[in-house]
Amino acid sequence: AINHLFNQAMRNRRVTIDKKKLYRTVAAVMVCVVVYVILWTAIDPPTKQAKTVLTNAVNDGGGSTVQMSYSCASSDSPFWSIAAMVYLMVLLLTATVMATQSRNVDASFNETKYLAAMIYSHFLFMLLRVLLFFFGDKVIKINSGAVVAGVMSLFLSLDAMICMGIYFYPKFRHARNQNTFSMSARGTIDRR
Repeated sequence: AINHLFNQAMRNRRVTIDKKKLYRTVAAVMVCVVVYVILWTAIDPPTKQAKTVLTNAVNDGGGSTVQMSYSCASSDSPFWSIAAMVYLMVLLLTATVMATQSRNVDASFNETKYLAAMIYSHFLFMLLRVLLFFFGDKVIKINSGAVVAGVMSLFLSLDAMICMGIYFYPKFRHARNQNTFSMSARGTIDRR
């Protein structure tokens, strides 16, 4: 909407932005995500998954030791996770296009550098999650199911926290650095 607004302003045209259309677009995307998660949970609910690994250790009877680890996950079908990663990739590509189109917008409305930093951060964490998803069991041998799930959770949490920091920290810093005014008891305005 901001890109469209500034492109039309450069042509000296009046623009009417329909707030309902913006809200409907966001709501439609959110409904699609909620429906996807509900379908995933209904069709392939998370269950206790056991994973066995034959180790090189020898037990007291002279046999090989088998290590078992348990995790809570959907079935072994990677469809749901791959579909979620493809959806995230589409969102990242769309955001990249938006950031590229919005780079010439007036500086007071331009958040392109923050959007680009969030895209970069999301992409790096998505790449780490994809690598962990496909190669985690091969790299992590000891109690691999629980460790992979823990590392995946850590990546998701760090991704969310870093992106919130990238987006909100500059806004809080800007708000803090603004010149503020306060009314004194005498009725005069004191500049802080």
